[in-house]
Amino acid sequence: MIKRRKVHGREIATICVLVFLGVFSICNAKLVKEPLKQFVKGDAGFTEFTKEIRDAYTSERLSMKNPFICINGLFSRLIGQRVCNEVVLLENDMLSLTVKRYNMKKQAAAITELDKHLKKQKIPFLYVQAPYKEEPEDILYPVGVTSYANENADELLGRLKDEQVEFLDLRPYLSANVDLINKYYFKTDHHWNFTGAFVGFGKIAEKVAVMFPEKEIDLTYTKWEQWESHTLEKWFLGSRGKRVGMLFAGVDDITWYTPKFETNMYRSVPKYNAVFEGDFVKTNIREKYIEKKDYFKDNPYCLYIGGDYPIVHHKNYLPVTDMKLLIVKDSYTSPVQAYLSTMFTEIDVIDPRHFKETGVAEYVKESQPDLVILMMNPSVFGVSDYMDFGVNKQEK
Repeated sequence: MIKRRKVHGREIATICVLVFLGVFSICNAKLVKEPLKQFVKGDAGFTEFTKEIRDAYTSERLSMKNPFICINGLFSRLIGQRVCNEVVLLENDMLSLTVKRYNMKKQAAAITELDKHLKKQKIPFLYVQAPYKEEPEDILYPVGVTSYANENADELLGRLKDEQVEFLDLRPYLSANVDLINKYYFKTDHHWNFTGAFVGFGKIAEKVAVMFPEKEIDLTYTKWEQWESHTLEKWFLGSRGKRVGMLFAGVDDITWYTPKFETNMYRSVPKYNAVFEGDFVKTNIREKYIEKKDYFKDNPYCLYIGGDYPIVHHKNYLPVTDMKLLIVKDSYTSPVQAYLSTMFTEIDVIDPRHFKETGVAEYVKESQPDLVILMMNPSVFGVSDYMDFGVNKQEK
């Protein structure tokens, strides 16, 4: 009697993956045809041939690209692989990318130079350290995988402290342990979620109130009871999730907040000659990013503000203080600037990666804000554009 061997789930999954790869290869054979023809004829060398294939397979010409990403992620998960397409599956089932170790001397010098330049103009400066999805004990990464987000931030803040630069470290409130990370970060994205951003907003507002006691800033709007929450379940596949698909670690719910109090505001985006006026929702919420569920095309993180722009102007006709802020931002700032716009008379927000018309120092000279805030998260420490504030050019 012939015994039937039991087929295990992993074997079935492997067979399905192989079948999919066969279909995937057939559908994309056209991408290989022309480069192969050129290579065989001698019109292209092996280096050019492989580059053409690589470029084709990483472009939008690739058929079934998103299903391939999902199948690849599923297979990696089934075989227990913790790193897929450079994305790391953390112990708490969240996704992240590692951060390289940097010598933070240059970054600290650039920030210190900006601080000294502003002090000459008697304009206060605040550096805000946004947190990364990484707790101090580094217990979330698998064995053999190391990330240096906190080490880099520690070194930077140590150097700023030595130079007597005013700073606010948000990490103790948002990433000090695994429970906080689970609560305040998207599972599949590198950003904090909008709940975490709200906590950051509150801490920044409190810090500004301490720096300007004479303003007697009312912090009522930083309280949870002043805001209404809205939730869409399983609506968001973040930047890390898009690299591995939703079958590797799932997808995210998205919860955002709108004021219960009265608002009357204005926001402009000069790059697109766009102006938004009215209440908080009309001014700061871009509902098109949550109108439909499309994991690979849409980015619900852009719900607040709409994304990263060279410069954004906010005006508030019902502020709690007459202060004017200039914020130098990275992508973590988008929801925070929206929250802050409910409190201050005017806020200009510059993204150094895209703002090339003038340097930050020259813009400060023209706009004369009451406070300059630079907020960065550790994933951008290696981006040189963030550290060119145009101080030397302005002083010359």
